[in-house]
Amino acid sequence: FFFKQKTAYEIVDCDWSSDVCSSDLMADFYSPPAYMLELAQQVKRMTTRPVIAAGRLNDPALAASVIESGSIDLVGLARGLICDPDWAVKVKRQAAAEIRPCIACNTCVDRAESGGPIGCIYNPRTGREGEVAARPASVATGKRVLVVGGGAAGMQAALRAEELGFQVTLAEAGDRLGGQIALSAAIPGREGFQRIGEYLRTAIARSRVAVKLNTRIAVGAAELAQYDGVIIATGASPAPLEASAKIAIPRHSAEALDRKSTRLNSSHSQQSRMPSSA
Repeated sequence: FFFKQKTAYEIVDCDWSSDVCSSDLMADFYSPPAYMLELAQQVKRMTTRPVIAAGRLNDPALAASVIESGSIDLVGLARGLICDPDWAVKVKRQAAAEIRPCIACNTCVDRAESGGPIGCIYNPRTGREGEVAARPASVATGKRVLVVGGGAAGMQAALRAEELGFQVTLAEAGDRLGGQIALSAAIPGREGFQRIGEYLRTAIARSRVAVKLNTRIAVGAAELAQYDGVIIATGASPAPLEASAKIAIPRHSAEALDRKSTRLNSSHSQQSRMPSSA
């Protein structure tokens, strides 16, 4: 009915939400990519105006495929640009592999709704762009810094230190960078967290950061003297369960899960695609 009326609209942006299901507008990682695409496709069949689709369409290959199919005209991004404001620039210069992928964790939404400044789970610039831009591009040419801990925080700290002109060494006690990211990604439905590790490891590989795996740095170690500064990013350990607790909580190690995460995630994905026997 709406499209039979004479209106002044030039373009149609399609998404949905309601007072009952407001989370649909910014669905999290439990919703599949392109979860609102069918709505836009239905609208496209009703109008000759350009139609914008939204809803986890931040993967460049997926966005291109739905546009090329002719079922929609444009793709709208919100969280994808919060996570990586250079998304469109990187796609234009065919550098999609350099995009920091949004995993739909909704950290940005939660922070905004709580009244605080917007932020991103693994882009520390988000909400602080002006502050970062106001700082000198290079402040430490020739100085050496050691980052201890190769988890998400350690990798990001190493990348930022290199950007500021430091000669960076990243030391990780384990045999792979990533820290406890694998622990988060091992939970069914949260496999997207693994993309944080993949992005940061790729960025480290492209950088000039020197990586030392299977390397523990002791407090007061003599080798610390060769650095101008040290960044401690060794994370934290879970607090022990009180002896009086009456519930059993399984304990997992990130190191063990990291080796199994690919197999676990692959198995879960295959099961989710299997037709129901009901």
